Amino acid sequence: MIEYKRGHFMIADRSTNGTYVRIGDDDEIKVHRDELHLRKAGTISLGQSFGVNTGDIIYFEAD
Repeated sequence: MIEYKRGHFMIADRSTNGTYVRIGDDDEIKVHRDELHLRKAGTISLGQSFGVNTGDIIYFEAD
């Protein structure tokens, strides 16, 4: 789930397998039953690491 909270976009994971987020050129971050502040621009992979999931990627840009 992506929410706008207190002036920022946050991604919240409540899944079994987690959500993988890459912000800019940084390493991927696994979010599992937690929240992460989405900043700059990046990609999101649902349930699988980016190395496994090459087709179903979500692109975002947040200020």
